[in-house]
Amino acid sequence: MDIKQTMGERNVLGRWQTILYAIIGIVIIVGGLWWVIASYRSGQSPTVGPGSNSNFPTVEPAPEGQLPAEWPSTVPLLGQLSQGAIVQSQNQVSQSAPNQKESLVVFKSSFTPEHAYLAYQQWAKNNKWVFDNGAYTAMDQTGFLSLVQGTESLMVTINPSSATSSQGSSVTLYLVR
Repeated sequence: MDIKQTMGERNVLGRWQTILYAIIGIVIIVGGLWWVIASYRSGQSPTVGPGSNSNFPTVEPAPEGQLPAEWPSTVPLLGQLSQGAIVQSQNQVSQSAPNQKESLVVFKSSFTPEHAYLAYQQWAKNNKWVFDNGAYTAMDQTGFLSLVQGTESLMVTINPSSATSSQGSSVTLYLVR
């Protein structure tokens, strides 16, 4: 008798558990639909990701071939620059740190990668930038420097301008201020 009673109690308990899960599922679906409808009525997109009000930076591209607005004259593009040397340049503002401006410049330098690395290393020393990290790899002809000065930081990455040429380099300057 006890075994049948226990099994009967389990069946009743199982039914109530199933009903409870069904009610929770319905509440979640109705709540989600309500949220989507309320978002559309208020004119906001209910999505998360690119294009939503999430934490993606606002990018302000510079005119082709020019430095970004407010690029400090104290941070030079080293090497002889020809027409079209600036490949990409932009400012961006992060929504999580709106008072912090980030600038990116990618350019072609006439310096070899090693020469560009040494030139930026010397420039940093002469202009009192603190060396945070960096390295140059002769085998790959790549290098990077991480520099800090006060509240500003500068990341310099250097690569060969092409895999088949030993002439020139591609330099990326990423400045946060």
